[in-house]
Amino acid sequence: MNSARLVSRTIPGKESCGLSLIELLVVMAIIGVLLSITIPAVQNAREAARRMDCTHNLKQLGLALHNYHEAYRRFPSALPAIFEGPSGEMGGGAVYSPLVHLLPYLDQAELFNSINFVTGPVVDRPVILNITVIATRVATFLCPSDHARQVQRSGPNSYRVNLGPRAGGPVHPYGPGAFDPWVWLSSADFSDGQSHTVAMSEKTRGDGNDSGFNPRTHYIFPVSTPFRLGEIPPDEALSACRSADYRAHQQEANGGSSWFFVGYGHTWYTHTSGPNPEFVDCSFQVPYPLTSIGYGLFPARSYHSGGVNVVFMDGSSRFIGNGVSLSVWLAISTRSGGETTSADQF
Repeated sequence: MNSARLVSRTIPGKESCGLSLIELLVVMAIIGVLLSITIPAVQNAREAARRMDCTHNLKQLGLALHNYHEAYRRFPSALPAIFEGPSGEMGGGAVYSPLVHLLPYLDQAELFNSINFVTGPVVDRPVILNITVIATRVATFLCPSDHARQVQRSGPNSYRVNLGPRAGGPVHPYGPGAFDPWVWLSSADFSDGQSHTVAMSEKTRGDGNDSGFNPRTHYIFPVSTPFRLGEIPPDEALSACRSADYRAHQQEANGGSSWFFVGYGHTWYTHTSGPNPEFVDCSFQVPYPLTSIGYGLFPARSYHSGGVNVVFMDGSSRFIGNGVSLSVWLAISTRSGGETTSADQF
């Protein structure tokens, strides 16, 4: 047998079936090319399926919002008031997020009925009485493309309600977004039209690891501005966050760690900047107890290529690209700004 051929066992009366080294190398090269083509295609198909599941979750949330409105003639508040002070001022803890109130309309009535709703200014009692509920994972609140592994025991959340183009916190209600602290809006409040106002978007979750910085999931604090906290213009807030050096600030990696709590750390987001910006989220204050943040910029973010999924107040969902103009992104975040937008703009 030719020395250029591999040694092979032959069967009497049959030709040798050994491959030459050159033939073997050619076969291996072909297999490598096929794998290089097939693996990305499989990964893309899987991501497309995850993105579809994410869109389905948002549609379910949009439907739940309308079922809630049908029952109460209003939408949930971004921050429900759980007590009234001696002077008539409203107050709320860092608990009972809008997602909590949607549970009965997401086939989670049993979980909702197990919640101990507590009124009064004592913040920690609702948490102590609801430890098991807080730790419950709800599949509808999780985007399959977001693979964050939280180290703490809690029910994580990938979806946030839209508080509009604002940088202020809950002490200044009556903002322009689809949701407001201490305010229960009805369909009549959406003069721009519910099909032109974003209700909710996805937002990437943190992994609880403050030492391993990830610009998609961490936020930094406190970032200083020359304005008082309640009077920060959105464009100035955007400028402050864009120029902030994350290495010079404290970092937090617990974003989206709970669907139970209110605040920018868990169930709110803003439209002050476009989706998936290059700069990191930032807060203008040290977080409240329970990591409930009241002031800052917390844009929509996702792990999908090129944009984020959102659901509008009419229940329709869209994928909006990162390149959407800021003016359009701001316009679809307000409920009564009088802006005119069309679907082909986003």
